[in-house]
Amino acid sequence: MKRTDSLHILIMLLSILVLMMRPNATFSQSKKSVKIEWKKVESALKYRINIQNAEGRTILDRETIQNSIEPELEPGSYQIRIGAANKLGIYSAWSEWSPLEIKLPIAPVFKKIEPTFAWNDQTKTELHILADNVFETTTLRLQSNTKTLTIAKPTMYDQSKLGFQVNTTELPTGTYRVALINPGDKISEASYSFEIKPRQLTPFLQNDSISLALAPQYLFFSQADNNTLLQTRYSFTFELYLDFLQYAGFVPFLNMGYISLLTKTEPAFTYSGYRIDAGIAYRFVINRRFVAQWQAGSGMTFIRLDAQFRKNSTEASQFNEVNLFSGVNVFYRLSNSIALFAGVEYLVLMDNFGMVSFVAPRAGLYYLF
Repeated sequence: MKRTDSLHILIMLLSILVLMMRPNATFSQSKKSVKIEWKKVESALKYRINIQNAEGRTILDRETIQNSIEPELEPGSYQIRIGAANKLGIYSAWSEWSPLEIKLPIAPVFKKIEPTFAWNDQTKTELHILADNVFETTTLRLQSNTKTLTIAKPTMYDQSKLGFQVNTTELPTGTYRVALINPGDKISEASYSFEIKPRQLTPFLQNDSISLALAPQYLFFSQADNNTLLQTRYSFTFELYLDFLQYAGFVPFLNMGYISLLTKTEPAFTYSGYRIDAGIAYRFVINRRFVAQWQAGSGMTFIRLDAQFRKNSTEASQFNEVNLFSGVNVFYRLSNSIALFAGVEYLVLMDNFGMVSFVAPRAGLYYLF
């Protein structure tokens, strides 16, 4: 092992704490136990620990086969280095001298906590604690009548600000008492509390409201062979739900839409028109986020058919068709008033010449007034 291979030193204090009380702090002269650990070196036969005081005098020179020791040290400033012996018992590698500051433990002093509440569906919420006498070894305790959570390893933004990550989905809703704990079980409880609130989603069906759904659709002939004849095929629907007329999950709605088809044939046909429908929808609440909906109805489609010939002449005709439709949608609620949805619709158009049917995948935005 080369001399430059320094050992990683981790100081874990049992009953004392690295602490700066004030610029010219005084310390108790009573000795306290401190545990010093370092990363184990696989090839080391044993270790040697040197500790010097502030005057540079060696106050500890100890050998051990373990990767930790528990000496008794008075509060103060020290330097420490650790050597690793090879298989011949020769200390061929030493760590650099590292500062070791020992001071008496003291309780934190709360100033502020932000935020004071969080929703119960947040997997990552950071609580910012403003307090004096806080360190990287300070832990946060949230305690209610039924649950206690202790959070360690905070993010230390400065000497008086810590950040703790909280997953509120793992905690029951309610009010929690807040406490900071320093090593040595020095505890400070805040005079205020932290609350986890349920994210209330109102019922999807509102008796006194209306709602809108906007959905582009892509049309496929139900007879697959006919799809090769189409160059473009799309539809757009605008649905108005009369939620205030709902009964037992059934909601009436009005539907207005636009259809456009362009064939690859010669002559090329442009088949476009507007549809006006009325129907009924039934909604089933899966959970507070997801809602399934079945809908069906009928109406009229007003079609314009243009035939484009190679000689650039155009022939146009207009006719009306009766339409029938049925479909299913699944809504994902983003808030009380906004949801995304996706689904599929089966559409049948009928006139005196026959009928044609489509399968139309759809996705869109739902808004509740």
